Amino acid sequence: MLTLILFLSSFLHLLTTTITANNAPPDYYLLNCGTDYNTTSMDGRSWEGNTGFKFAPANTESVFISSKASDQTNSVPEVPYMTALIFQNSTFTYSFPLAPGPKFLRLYFYPATYSALEKSTSFFNVTANDYTLLENFNPFFTVSSLKQDSIIKEFVLQVSDRRSLNLTFSPSPAELICLH
Repeated sequence: MLTLILFLSSFLHLLTTTITANNAPPDYYLLNCGTDYNTTSMDGRSWEGNTGFKFAPANTESVFISSKASDQTNSVPEVPYMTALIFQNSTFTYSFPLAPGPKFLRLYFYPATYSALEKSTSFFNVTANDYTLLENFNPFFTVSSLKQDSIIKEFVLQVSDRRSLNLTFSPSPAELICLH
């Protein structure tokens, strides 16, 4: 029973899917953070904007601001990478209802300049339920050291009987977070 894919590009693009015996995906989310409208990626997938996203906390407007990247490289498509949520000194959690079992989580990172914020100062932590996925992480330094424009981080997680995945982003320490 595979899985949950979460597109988070240094930031949050989200696709989750659990494959059942009949191959029907009962859990499927694509979230394009930083937009308040639905978009379609070049591969034809429909992405939901984060405004009013049903699995985000109700007070999202007071927690973050939306921003568009100041530049785009040819290797990175516009959807979902060119918009981001910027969290300042605040923790933010998405809660996804999912069936118990193993889930595959994929995070996509594209460090660019958003709202004139310095990308080299954005360090953050990512947790999923009781698991620490990334700690004191900075996508800019990671892609720079690998000489790439973007990077993908993948995880396999166990969703327990509580039947939800809580994905939390927190500044480390008290910095800015940019979510795509």
